[in-house]
Amino acid sequence: MIRALAALALLSFGRTLAAEPVRPVVLPPAGPLGGYVAPAPAPALGAPLAPSALPGPGDLTAIAAAGRDLYQRFAPALYMPVAVSLGREPGALPGAAAHGWSPAAGHSIVFYDHAEGTESAPDAAGKVGSSFGDPEKLRVSARLERLLAYVHEHAHAVFGETVGNLEARPRDSIYNAVNEGFAVSVERRVMDGLLREGPALGLSDAESADLHAMRRARAAWLRSEDNFYTEGFLRVWQPLSREAGDSGLREFLDSLRSARLLELTRQDAAYQLSQDKPQRLKALLLEGKTAPTAELLETAHRHTLERFFRLYLLREQEMRVNGAPVRYTQRWKDGLEPRALFSLVRESPRARKLLSRWLARAARAGKLGRVFEDGRSPARLQEIAAGAESLPWSKADRQAWDEGLTRFIAGTLRQGP
Repeated sequence: MIRALAALALLSFGRTLAAEPVRPVVLPPAGPLGGYVAPAPAPALGAPLAPSALPGPGDLTAIAAAGRDLYQRFAPALYMPVAVSLGREPGALPGAAAHGWSPAAGHSIVFYDHAEGTESAPDAAGKVGSSFGDPEKLRVSARLERLLAYVHEHAHAVFGETVGNLEARPRDSIYNAVNEGFAVSVERRVMDGLLREGPALGLSDAESADLHAMRRARAAWLRSEDNFYTEGFLRVWQPLSREAGDSGLREFLDSLRSARLLELTRQDAAYQLSQDKPQRLKALLLEGKTAPTAELLETAHRHTLERFFRLYLLREQEMRVNGAPVRYTQRWKDGLEPRALFSLVRESPRARKLLSRWLARAARAGKLGRVFEDGRSPARLQEIAAGAESLPWSKADRQAWDEGLTRFIAGTLRQGP
């Protein structure tokens, strides 16, 4: 039996807020898919619940209440009470929910109902394709999916209320990356808390197994993707958490301001090269202070530099559409031109040497097609080849680069226009 939590004292969030006591977590009752389900008596803490199914429309309030309690229980330093309106809409894209804000309506969270036959639609067992992994492969308790989706979206509301709400969030802005990273940080803490205490709170054995699968799938996705979610979590919030803990994250959150986060874009070299040094990143995001580019290039971790090279030279990512691989370029990378990279690394002997090694590895691995985007732009090929001439090469690396470049050009000519 979980002991009742004592009421928390009023927390300071940089502004005066009414205290919201910590309540025992009560998971919403299970119910049949679709249709209205009359509220059931709340089970006592520790009492087993029936196997989960998607709560009906009348249970969105229960989902939100339980989500807030889980958030406050497992991430108390990052929590604040925020008024949020709830709604539901047909789901056109994979995903469980979405957060929005407007000056007139305030914060809203919309849950998506996916049509039968779509990858995220509920099946006969009450399971849905999970937005925390690949919806085609990972099917989990609909109740659990909605609880964690609510936590993630409520974290966006907390971020907005603390940093500054925005009705439109530009995809290439640092605001978007830091906002998503914060939401993933909160979601991770709640997942880990439920893994520890879920059965005592009423999760079934099947839901506990689903939760383990969701945690593994989310971690794998964060490691394999490179987008604003992963950038914000892995390269902003997680390093700060390791250095300062949740109290340090709270202090950082309270110091952020939306106007500053909108001034910088994700293309900014200082932002990308500061991500392995939390104090340097904090100085940039909070005060606009940064070291000279040459110093950033000379002191950044090797993995940070190699990712920096990839941002410019491997702009295309691969995704699967209807089972077929498709390459695409994230829109925020449109301004990352190879000539800019070669210009930047001129200031750093170390970066120039690492870039030549990186290009040689790409040539040995047969990946120059991705670097040159399959030869669709001769100007891009010429730009990279010319920039490579300015780099310092070892004899073996130069040979690998020249041979790989020759093979690629010969293959492109054979294919024709």
